[in-house]
Amino acid sequence: MSHFSVRLGGGMALLVQAFLLQFLWTPHNTLIGETPIFISITIAVFLSLLAVLGFVFLRPTGWILAMLVQMICLLTALFIRFSTPSFQAAAHFTMLYSIGLVLYLNAHAVRSAFERRFQNGQPEEVKL
Repeated sequence: MSHFSVRLGGGMALLVQAFLLQFLWTPHNTLIGETPIFISITIAVFLSLLAVLGFVFLRPTGWILAMLVQMICLLTALFIRFSTPSFQAAAHFTMLYSIGLVLYLNAHAVRSAFERRFQNGQPEEVKL
């Protein structure tokens, strides 16, 4: 199986992130909160689950969705950091995890797994 470590590592990292976002930010263990912060976190959880599927099947949209999730998480954590002093520790943890995932997603092994390789104008055959 080609790029197995990228499929497994990226998929697991995004699953852990979806679990942590759901665990850290949803009030009273409900699926959807009432404020815009919780709505953006719920959207990030949903998109990260879609990105996991993209990583498993090595679809370029999986990488794009994973980066979009990191953008949503970082912007939301920054907003929480400067607006709500009671959630600063969770916001710092979310930012730290998202920065780590951005670095992982931009690693050469991950980027090369998602590149489309062409030979003579035709896609390269998939070797299983």
